[in-house]
Amino acid sequence: MRERLLRATVDTLFELGYSRTTTVEIARRAGVSRGAQLHHFPTKQSLVVEAIAYLTQKRHEAFRADISAISPSESRTDAAIEIAWRGYTSPLFFAWLEVRIASRTDEVLRKELERAAPQHLSAFEEDLTSVLPTVPFGGEEARPLVTAFVLAVFNGSGLLQLSDSDGTRSKAAIETLKLLAKSFGR
Repeated sequence: MRERLLRATVDTLFELGYSRTTTVEIARRAGVSRGAQLHHFPTKQSLVVEAIAYLTQKRHEAFRADISAISPSESRTDAAIEIAWRGYTSPLFFAWLEVRIASRTDEVLRKELERAAPQHLSAFEEDLTSVLPTVPFGGEEARPLVTAFVLAVFNGSGLLQLSDSDGTRSKAAIETLKLLAKSFGR
């Protein structure tokens, strides 16, 4: 039942946006009673944050599995960037974006996110850092900066999808990122 509620929450956020997402609609989509939904998640904010955290964890698990399945004949850097980018083209990214923007003016939601977000962000950063090439400057101290840069490109390209109807510009940004990453690995 919890998993149905969490998945229904992300689907609702993706389709309706944060402001039109209600716990009544989430319970309906999950096929559970309002009382059952309230038993597991007493507030909209707690349900939304838990859903994002849960599905983000699932995405991390899939990322790790996909990374371990990269063929030795493939460019590990290119494959890793493509695998990570898939997460930014999914409904989960847009649901997360809805929640992040809503948290700017919703203090309860912001506090819930501040509690939950760092753990998931650091896990993704660790995963990503493990597959990026070592940069030729700054030693190990530069790796977190490179990871932050890659995440900034992903976030920016993810946002770009909102106005990039055919995906040309966001795809070009990701291809440019691959070229930069390969140049670091030399």
